[in-house]
Amino acid sequence: MRRPPLWLLILLLLANLGSGFAASPAPNVIETLDQLLHQAQKAKDQEEGEKAEALYRQAVDVAATLGTTHEAYQATLLELANFYDRHQRWAESLTTYERLLQSYNEIESPARIGTLEMMGDVYGHLGQLPQKMACYEEALDLQIEMMGENHPQVGNAQKRMAKVYLDAGELEKSRDLLERMLALRMNFSGASQLSAVGPLVDLGRMYKQQQAYTQAKPYYEQALALMKMGAKEYPKSLEMLMLQPLLPQLREELKEVTVAAKKQAD
Repeated sequence: MRRPPLWLLILLLLANLGSGFAASPAPNVIETLDQLLHQAQKAKDQEEGEKAEALYRQAVDVAATLGTTHEAYQATLLELANFYDRHQRWAESLTTYERLLQSYNEIESPARIGTLEMMGDVYGHLGQLPQKMACYEEALDLQIEMMGENHPQVGNAQKRMAKVYLDAGELEKSRDLLERMLALRMNFSGASQLSAVGPLVDLGRMYKQQQAYTQAKPYYEQALALMKMGAKEYPKSLEMLMLQPLLPQLREELKEVTVAAKKQAD
């Protein structure tokens, strides 16, 4: 008989350590779950969608006997949600992510953040933009609460949130969020201040997309000035090395914006 996968063994060990080995799951539960997931993967590889779905759903039921906050239950739900995602069955995908979020909420897991973002993406596929924004906003609030607004991951989440706002036509919300990011990063010291280039470029491109070229131009100019300073004072910093390939493109975009702004003014 095949041994349970390593991830299941590790999860069970952690669960047992946390409970003082008081309630160790029966080995046959783990073996059954492993077999079901293996069969589901095989059916999926052979493009037997109905069979794979039935096996994944059965695996979820088996994993639930370990407890609805158990890591194996959560991992199996995620497998089922990914299956629905691949087949663009967004309604079933959303229902599965909601079950997963409920499980994570019970233990206040940091994994709530990623789950909320995945739910937001599903709402986007369903054309439900207000729900998509709500999921991303909740995910961002959790990240700020857990990590603080200065954390790089929070900055990435804010950038995604700004794009969600922009795609939904919420230009003021997108601009306000990017301006908040910019103000925060301009207060950084040393090479870290170069992280302000990101929101500067995003603001410039947002106004450029709206054909507000006069408003876009100062953001491009400030971004390029900051990069010039970085090239002089922090040439070997990771921040500058990551920004360097962007320089020719930004110069070209500034030229386009300058010409377009002049035409608008004439």
